[in-house]
Formats: sequence, structure tokens, C-alpha cells
Amino acid sequence: MKTKFSDGKDRGVWDIVTGDETCIYQFEPETNLQSVTWCFPHEPPPTKVRHTQKCRKANGGNFFSYSGHIATVVLEDRRTVTAEWYVTKCLPEMLEQWRQKRPKRGIREMILHHDSASARSAQRMKNYLGAEHIETLPHSPYSPDLSPCDFFLFLKIKNKMRESRFGSAEVLTEYRKQLNQLRKMSGHTPLTTGLP
Repeated sequence: MKTKFSDGKDRGVWDIVTGDETCIYQFEPETNLQSVTWCFPHEPPPTKVRHTQKCRKANGGNFFSYSGHIATVVLEDRRTVTAEWYVTKCLPEMLEQWRQKRPKRGIREMILHHDSASARSAQRMKNYLGAEHIETLPHSPYSPDLSPCDFFLFLKIKNKMRESRFGSAEVLTEYRKQLNQLRKMSGHTPLTTGLP
């Protein structure tokens, strides 16, 4: 891949789209590191807030390119991500957003990068991508998730939203607001450099 894109200098890196899904909770408790407190030996540790099954959350697919956020596609009613949802709802919405952002080129020469989860490695998914003429970057079957979303993007957004309570509609509004602010944080696009 390094040779294909000349160590990132090739203009083809602008055609790469990476995607992954995440859960956004109405209330995201502090991290373990944030909750560390100093206690005397005879004092009990403070209580840690945990998610309950009744805590509302929104699942969704998120897509980014070299130039920033492309689309967030919400998965309704706490359902599971499946190849069916990916092919009928998620990818068509993302591709439409991509076409709007790049009206001259559309999805021509687009390269999709995503992990090897079963929903994205299903035959139906491969058939759909083939019909749309979308190339995928290969992902080793037993390697860890290599998506930039998991390395810094989702963590950065969730940390900014942490310990705030939102109503169900407010969660997605705030999440989208944080996504749109990513580029403003450091003056760089999110996938070219790490965020501060």
C-alpha cells in the first residue's frame, strides 16, 4: 500500500474512504483513568457509574476520508449491524453523500477501507461493491482493527461528550457537531495527522 500511494504523496489517498461503527450513549461515564482517586488505606474506593441495559444509545456507521467526515448513518432501534443493513441503507447513504461532496468524480476510483467483520465480508456485500465498481483495501483476517476511527477519532469525540447527559435526539446532534469540529481542532484534517 505504501508503494501504491507513494508514501501518502499520491493524490489517490483522497479516494480512500474509511468506515466503522460505534455506539453513542445518552450518558458516557468517565474513563477509568479519569476516575482514579487517591484514598487512605481504610477508605473504600468511590463508586463507578456503569451503563445499564436501559441506557439509550444510538448505533451508526461513520465514514471519513482524507478531507474529513463524509457521513454518519444511524442504525435504528438498537439493532445489530448486518450485511443487509450495510448494503440497503448504510452504503447507499454514504455513497450519496460522497457524490455530493465530489460531484465531478462521484464514486469513480473510490477505495473503501473497513475491518473484516462478518457484515462487511459477506458475499452480498462483495457483490454490492463489485456492482458499484468500488475497490476495497485488503484487511488481514486475524489482524487487529486498523481503522483510523478506532485509533483516535471515536475516542476524541467521546471524550469531548463524556459526562454530559443528552436526550435521544440531542445525542446525535451533539455527535454530529463534534464530528464537524474535528477539522477545526488543530487546523489539520483528521486522517492526515493525529489529533491533539
